[in-house]
Amino acid sequence: MQDALQPEVLWRKKSHYPKTHNLSYLRAVSEMLAGVLRDPQSPVFQLVRREMLQQLLESEESV
Repeated sequence: MQDALQPEVLWRKKSHYPKTHNLSYLRAVSEMLAGVLRDPQSPVFQLVRREMLQQLLESEESV
């Protein structure tokens, strides 16, 4: 990316994607995802395969 970004942007300290360990937050987001999965017309399925979202939801439920 050296040809595409300015040095101050390229080499600035990066922050990691935050991961919360709050179970209430995880449950709330999981419920929202379950709602999306129940809607066969959800526009998100134009971008993401339903099976992958279902797999993600099931993996989070086992936590």
